[in-house]
Amino acid sequence: MSKSREKLIREALDSAIAQGIKIWPGAAFDWTDRPPGVTFEKFEVPGPSGPLPSACNVLGALELVVGRTRDSGHEGFYEKAAKHLGVGTFWLHRLHIGFDLGVQFFFIVKDKKGKVARDKNGEPIVKPDEVSRLGMKLRKQYIKISCTR
Repeated sequence: MSKSREKLIREALDSAIAQGIKIWPGAAFDWTDRPPGVTFEKFEVPGPSGPLPSACNVLGALELVVGRTRDSGHEGFYEKAAKHLGVGTFWLHRLHIGFDLGVQFFFIVKDKKGKVARDKNGEPIVKPDEVSRLGMKLRKQYIKISCTR
C-alpha cells in the first residue's frame, strides 16, 4: 500500500470535514440533508464551483478534490479520482467496499500456470486485500471524527 495514496485519501477526507461536510458510509454525496434553516448558500465553495454536499463517503471526498460539484453531474469523476490516486477504478471499488460496508476482500492466490495455489493441506491459499483493509481503517477513524463535529 502506497503511503502517498493513503495520505491523499486522508487529505481529501480532512478537507471535506474542514468544509463542514459529514463523512458517512453510503451514497457518494448527500446534497439534501442540511440542518434546519441552512441554505445551500452557506455550503457554497468560493468561486463558481457551486454548493457542497452536507455529507459524503470516501469516494465523494475524493471526487470533491478533483472538482465535483452539485451541478457538475457524476460522469467522469470516478475515473478522475482514480487518476488522482494513480490507480484503476477496481482499486477504488475495493476501497469503497472496505469504507462503506466495513468488509475486507480476500483473494485466492494462483500459481504461475494460472491454477489455484494450495497449501500443504490442499486448501486454497488466500491473501487479504490491503486496499479494502485501508477502507475499513478509514471508516473506523473518520466516521467517528465526523460524527463528533
